[in-house]
Amino acid sequence: MTLDNEPLGIIDVQFFDYDQINTTIERHKRLFHEKANACWIKAFEKAHSLIGSCKRFITVADSEGDFFELLHAMTFENADFVVRANTKRKTSLGVRSSETSLHDVLEESPCFEALTLEIQNVETRQLEEVTLTLNV
Repeated sequence: MTLDNEPLGIIDVQFFDYDQINTTIERHKRLFHEKANACWIKAFEKAHSLIGSCKRFITVADSEGDFFELLHAMTFENADFVVRANTKRKTSLGVRSSETSLHDVLEESPCFEALTLEIQNVETRQLEEVTLTLNV
């Protein structure tokens, strides 16, 4: 997007149908490329190959993008990313694992921007106020 909120274009589009995934094999026993999450890695690799490492790009993902293989690939390639975290995964400092969760780190990080919205609770149908924060 430009500063005027105009889209620059689409780099890649992928379509898949869950019927193409063999669900008779338990999820944790499937090879990674046989999982639905593989589309995130393919899109990241495609963008990186087109843009190259000399240009900065940012990947924005919802909770479907909260998995190790994608986060590791983006860190390794020095790409910036925003992912809505779905799990309270533990962080690691250097080579030692930590008991600090990603949520703990974010709560201690300074808030860059906050946005308050009213959304409808899907169970009660009541409007609720929620605040979204971007921590850095």
